[in-house]
Amino acid sequence: MIEIALALYLILTVYVFFVLIYQIGYKRNKLIFVNKKLRLYFFTFVVFLYAMYIEPNMIVIRETPIEVWFDAKIVVLSDIHLWEVKKSQFLQRVVDKVNLQKDIDFVVIAGDFTFLRDKKPNLDHLFFPLRDIKVPIYAVLWNHDTKNPGPDIEKALIASLKKYKVQLLDNEKTIFSKKNIHILWLWDNWIPNDKVEMIHDYKKEDNLIVIAHNPDTLLKYKNTIPDITISGHTHGWQLRIPYLYKAVIPCVASFDRWLEMYNENKVFISSGLGEVGLPMRILNPPVIDILDFN
Repeated sequence: MIEIALALYLILTVYVFFVLIYQIGYKRNKLIFVNKKLRLYFFTFVVFLYAMYIEPNMIVIRETPIEVWFDAKIVVLSDIHLWEVKKSQFLQRVVDKVNLQKDIDFVVIAGDFTFLRDKKPNLDHLFFPLRDIKVPIYAVLWNHDTKNPGPDIEKALIASLKKYKVQLLDNEKTIFSKKNIHILWLWDNWIPNDKVEMIHDYKKEDNLIVIAHNPDTLLKYKNTIPDITISGHTHGWQLRIPYLYKAVIPCVASFDRWLEMYNENKVFISSGLGEVGLPMRILNPPVIDILDFN
């Protein structure tokens, strides 16, 4: 996919370059552009192609060391947003890169598997690559997976993901017994239906990871019991234009991306793998996050 996009990008760039040659004049043995507007159009065209076809098809690996009271190494995937733009081929590339990582304990998928407007895809085919992940997968759905917006695919999506051994949790808790890590999943805080009070079932000395797709869930915390909360949702934002991107991050609080502190609570916010709205990314490529707890 990325090879095709890169080839298209280069072909179109070369084409525009040769068109520009006809607009170039000679003056004092130096090449100059006759039309200044043409330079702006050319620059805009190149940036558009990059943002539309190149960066969204990159997949970077970002490892973040985080100090907590337990030892573990996990992969965080978020906001995959398959179907409208990205298909199962993109997910396969993600899975292949995940499987190359060493000493991973488990994978967390922090919501927003899909991006649908009206048509319902073959979900079994769309998420088929997840079958290849070699470690446990814990996941939660969120607004784009539960008709907010889009068609109602929640039950069908849950059925498909369970075929690939994805453990879907909804205001539930589990434990990764190998490392004695407690995992608490909080549901959609937009409904609202996130049972934040479940945090009180734990003690400060417990090894607790909370998964909450929207980092705004932290606004409801009444304590600092979790060792860390893992979120997505912000996309970082996709078009990371300085001073402007924060205006469109869909959060009440000033959350952004990566490791942050909020009222003495650690929160890690993945900038995600997919796109919504404009299918573009600038200065913010799709990412597989590896959290190295120690």
